[in-house]
Amino acid sequence: MKLLLDTHAHGVITKPFRSSGILSTLVLPRSSQSFRQRLQGKIVKLEMTIKSRRQIEKAIRVLSENQKMSEGQAYEHMRSRATSLRVTVPEVANMTIEAQEAMEKLELRGH
Repeated sequence: MKLLLDTHAHGVITKPFRSSGILSTLVLPRSSQSFRQRLQGKIVKLEMTIKSRRQIEKAIRVLSENQKMSEGQAYEHMRSRATSLRVTVPEVANMTIEAQEAMEKLELRGH
């Protein structure tokens, strides 16, 4: 049993071999794999959402500090720019952050 657990076996076929035993041993791991793939897809999507949200929050801080906007105004500005440019808000947030970093490298904005 320990060997099965250590090797992360998804099924076991025992003797005497019967078609019902073989079928269930093959069907259950397949179903489990499909479920794991769906969960992995959801995890990736949630990680991307969290990363995007962090970028948006950082861009809001940049606009608030440099353009003297409130957080609400900064978000609405990015949202309206995203609509007019036909891109997503996270893409506008990324553009904002990259522009800020470029300005700092050129020493055109405060550190």
